Amino acid sequence: MLSRFRIILCGPRIPGNIGSVARAAANFGVRELFLVSPACNWKSPEAQVRAVATAGRILHEARIVASLEDALKDVQVAVGFTRRGGRSRDPELFHQVLPELAEPLRIALVFGNEETGLTDQELRLCTIASELSTDPALPSMNLSHAVAVVLARLHEEFSGSSNGKTRQPKAALADMSDLEGLLAQWREILSDVGLTTAGNPERMIGRFREIFHRAALLPQDVKLFRGFLSKTKRALRLARSRPSELSR
Repeated sequence: MLSRFRIILCGPRIPGNIGSVARAAANFGVRELFLVSPACNWKSPEAQVRAVATAGRILHEARIVASLEDALKDVQVAVGFTRRGGRSRDPELFHQVLPELAEPLRIALVFGNEETGLTDQELRLCTIASELSTDPALPSMNLSHAVAVVLARLHEEFSGSSNGKTRQPKAALADMSDLEGLLAQWREILSDVGLTTAGNPERMIGRFREIFHRAALLPQDVKLFRGFLSKTKRALRLARSRPSELSR
């Protein structure tokens, strides 16, 4: 039921939490666990004890990657969970947004480390930023508990028991790695025309990333944009190679 979801832990530091996350994944039918630069022995006895039984396979088959970008390469939607407030936090994530993302979209659930959570850069890479509602007296949840809460709510929504709706498949969105490739080209064009020479160029790129995420681009959309940007770059090079009219 949740097999097309992927759990990504960024820089986890406590083996027991990783094992407990693997167990929660098995409880709700999630098969993929990615660890971004784990800062601990993620296969330690403590992790294995917490994982137990079927979840042990998920733990042992966890993918270790160097960056969040690597973990997101073949997914179309990434949801970053944070307890920090901010713009673009989606309060209707479980009841409206994710239930509408039907097959065959692949969705990543991204969580930060136990001490600092997701960084601003990691959140910028996510399609959606969300926060779990907790008591203000103690807003920060244990990492494995947060994962379990998210999976339980998703399981309830996608089981169909809550509303009985049949969700129709949607067209596959572009992979996030394709969007990052598009942004890399966009960054080059902005540099060529001098729009990134002042201020904070990455902030501008971040805004374009948000626009592309909201637009829910299809693979053919990305191909169209990239073709246009390639021709634009060639045109700029050609224009610079020719003497200007004023110099004649």
